[in-house]
Amino acid sequence: MGGEATLSGTVGNAHQKQRAADECWKTSNVTDVINNLKVNWLHDRGERVDGPNPTDAELQKNVIAELQHEPRVDSSNVFVGAVGGHVTLRGTVPSYYQRQIAEQDVRSVIGTVWLSNLLEVRTAVRPDIDILRDVNFAISTDYVLRNQGIQTRVVNGLVELSGSVVDDFSVTHAAVVAGRVFGVRSVSNQLKVPQTRVFRDAAITERVQARLASNWETRWVAKKISVSVRNGVVTLTGEVDRWAERREAERVAFMTDGVITVENRLSVRGSSYQWEQWYNDRSNALPGTRYPGDGWYLFEVPFSTVR
Repeated sequence: MGGEATLSGTVGNAHQKQRAADECWKTSNVTDVINNLKVNWLHDRGERVDGPNPTDAELQKNVIAELQHEPRVDSSNVFVGAVGGHVTLRGTVPSYYQRQIAEQDVRSVIGTVWLSNLLEVRTAVRPDIDILRDVNFAISTDYVLRNQGIQTRVVNGLVELSGSVVDDFSVTHAAVVAGRVFGVRSVSNQLKVPQTRVFRDAAITERVQARLASNWETRWVAKKISVSVRNGVVTLTGEVDRWAERREAERVAFMTDGVITVENRLSVRGSSYQWEQWYNDRSNALPGTRYPGDGWYLFEVPFSTVR
């Protein structure tokens, strides 16, 4: 009534409760959100056995609507294609940050199983020295990144990040901070996390399996996920029910102590994946590159093998 939205029901965690409210606020003409959702981690997901399977036309329509209702993205020059769950974004956006937000939003749309983000950044041309100054200021004043000794370089609006940071969160957070600076066209993230502790592969395997079983998003399908580790490289295989579970499983594995990188070979029930193209495209890529279909960043970091 009067633009006031009221949410009721049960969700599994506080993040889902907040996310539901955030989505309401993005809807046109909403004046207030009353969030009465209850949090109960024991609550069954309540999902249908067969999840929604939108047609290409419906998926395209839903993605367009998602971007149109996203206040952080100017989608007036964004064009959407959808074929068999593979969404392609083409066109231009005014900033690298908007390109990142558009990608995050599209991945959350039901029916999206693969994303090719071909958006180009068309922003005002700024001198590299000005961009470099602002990036350095943003990093040096950030509560996580200050005093971590991150090296920066800017060439034609491309920001290159290098050096070592204390943890994996700092790696991804640095790319977000740099990407928000006006004039940035792209970010090459080559930050590394020195492996100060050495873990046996068997210990890493047990730790990843335990974390998958205790995570709200992945615990429903943890027994369907096979985890193998060799020299700190985790390979995930098996089939999950949802795209979100696939992405979360990769994130959980990557954030586990001792993990160098993650090969996410999980498939989603009812969806086909272009595995060969995805894998081959990665062979000559730089560390920090984000690949189509990946839900997380992959990095190369120094490590020692314990046998």
